[in-house]
Amino acid sequence: MAAAAQQHLSGGDSLILQEIRNGNQALSSKLDSKTAEMNQSISGLKSMLDKLSSRVTEAEDRIGRAEDQLVDLDSRVVKKRK
Repeated sequence: MAAAAQQHLSGGDSLILQEIRNGNQALSSKLDSKTAEMNQSISGLKSMLDKLSSRVTEAEDRIGRAEDQLVDLDSRVVKKRK
């Protein structure tokens, strides 16, 4: 009985199994390629986000300094008016 089952697998089923393996390998290769592309895109986005974050921080600092200068100038104007 085991020999008959083995013969059955060595026929058309082995071709089907081989095609399934080939399909799995092709799919795995495509997935690896797309994953690498996605990782590269994510790295690029992270770099852009880091640069943007730096620019926002710089802008916030400059705005803070400008606000401080306005408060100082405003108090000087009030003193001059008195």
